[in-house]
Amino acid sequence: MKKNIIKIISPSIICALIILLTELPLEYYPISFGLIIGLTNWNLHKYKPYLGVLLSVLASFVSFFIAFYSSFLVENLVDFIFKETDYFVGDESRGTLTFIISPFIIAPILVFLVYSYIFNFPKVKRTTMIILISIVLLVLNACLAFYYGIGKPYVFWQVIMALAIQLIVYQKTIIKTLK
Repeated sequence: MKKNIIKIISPSIICALIILLTELPLEYYPISFGLIIGLTNWNLHKYKPYLGVLLSVLASFVSFFIAFYSSFLVENLVDFIFKETDYFVGDESRGTLTFIISPFIIAPILVFLVYSYIFNFPKVKRTTMIILISIVLLVLNACLAFYYGIGKPYVFWQVIMALAIQLIVYQKTIIKTLK
């Protein structure tokens, strides 16, 4: 059981340590995330390990850039929807909504979707619950970071996403161990 716990939490810890200790710029986060997930799950890819690591890095990059560029679309959509209302007053509220939707909702959904092709994600209710809980935690963290200056949202993003992916990948092993 201890070995499984280490396999599950170590990618999250490694992600956080790399970002915090190296002060890695944001544009390099996909490389570190993809490498860590790919390497720590070396024998769990649907494909050969080297290809799996390469696909993991590629998946991380694709998700990052699609989410980054979707922020412009989300911003325009938010402006269009709330243009005639007084509910969102000023650009700050619109910017906040864009800041939360693109990296903390769209990006995680893309990561889970793309990584489901790299690893064997069981199609069960637990997988859906892990995904939903992780997105809720990411949105809450983004709100805390934006409104109260608490935490580092992109470090937390990698920690939560790495943990969620590991929980999904290892859920059958966890269930067997608990029984």
